[in-house]
Amino acid sequence: MSSIRLYEETIYWRMIILLSIFFSGLMVGSVYFALSTNDEDAGIAILIMAIVLAVMATVMLTFSRLSITITGDGVKVGFGRIIKRFPWDAISGCYQDDASAVRYGGYGIKGGKHKGKTRMVFNVTNAPRVVLVVKGAKFDEFVFSTKRPDEVIRIVTSQMKGSDDRPKGL
Repeated sequence: MSSIRLYEETIYWRMIILLSIFFSGLMVGSVYFALSTNDEDAGIAILIMAIVLAVMATVMLTFSRLSITITGDGVKVGFGRIIKRFPWDAISGCYQDDASAVRYGGYGIKGGKHKGKTRMVFNVTNAPRVVLVVKGAKFDEFVFSTKRPDEVIRIVTSQMKGSDDRPKGL
C-alpha cells in the first residue's frame, strides 16, 4: 500500500475565530464580574464558566477545519479528531452532490437520507460536495465538501479503476 499523498486540502471556518473571541470575551467578563462581587458562591460560578469555556473551545477547535487527504491507501476526511477513512476497496463510486446546500443545514457533521440512500455528511458552507458510494459502512454514501470537486472526483475515479488492476496484498 502506498501512503503517497495524491491530494490534500484543508478548509478553514473563519467565522469560528470571531465566535471564539466573542464567547471568550463574555466568559472573561463574567469571571471578572463574579470576582468583583465578593460573593461566596463566585467560586462555583467561575468553575462552571471554566468548564463551559473548555467545552466550547474543544467543539470550536474540532470544527474549525475540514481536512481531506487522498493517498494510495484511500480517502481520509475529518473535522479535527473526528475522522472517516475509506480504503479503495470500500469505495464503489464517486460523483458530485446535486442536493441543495440548505438540505444539510450548514456547517458540521450530519446524517440523513437522500433519494432512498443513507448518508453521512461532513459539510462546510460555500463549498460544493462530493459523494463517495461506500461499502461495509452503516451508511450508503459519504458526502464531504471540497473547494475542488472535479479534481477530487478525477483522482478518486482513477484510483478506483486502478485498484482493480493492483495485485492483492500490495
